[in-house]
Amino acid sequence: MKIIKQIVVFEKENNGYYVFLPEYPDIFTGGGPSKEDARYMIKDRLCCEVFWNQKFPLVTNKTIDDYKNNISKDCFIEEICFYYDIFVKKHWK
Repeated sequence: MKIIKQIVVFEKENNGYYVFLPEYPDIFTGGGPSKEDARYMIKDRLCCEVFWNQKFPLVTNKTIDDYKNNISKDCFIEEICFYYDIFVKKHWK
């Protein structure tokens, strides 16, 4: 099974959360009204990247400490780790 492990930044906006990957600034999603929705959306976006780009690095070598001093106070940062195969099987129909 493929494991995806990436650092993500959640930025609070008026209507919810905007989510991006600091290591890959061109990969982002609108997230959703809650943190849980935003986590789901970025996982889905990462699975799309892996599906379309077989060379996409599944596991980052960066840590939260590499980015935590460069984000605004309205943001929070976390590491997400999940099984690509299980997510796709459960959510992609």
